[in-house]
Amino acid sequence: MNWSIISLFAVYAAVGIGTLVLWWLIYETVLARGYNVRDAVFGKRHNAAVALDLLGGFL
Repeated sequence: MNWSIISLFAVYAAVGIGTLVLWWLIYETVLARGYNVRDAVFGKRHNAAVALDLLGGFL
């Protein structure tokens, strides 16, 4: 398996773009259903930083 730096960067970029598109689709679905985006993303957690850490870990 002899991958060049350009190939690895292309895979990394494709995964990043795919993740952004997936997040955008989830965001649009939440808006289309009429949910409050803040409640949908953060839920009932008291600390928004905890929710962002969980989201970052998931992504």
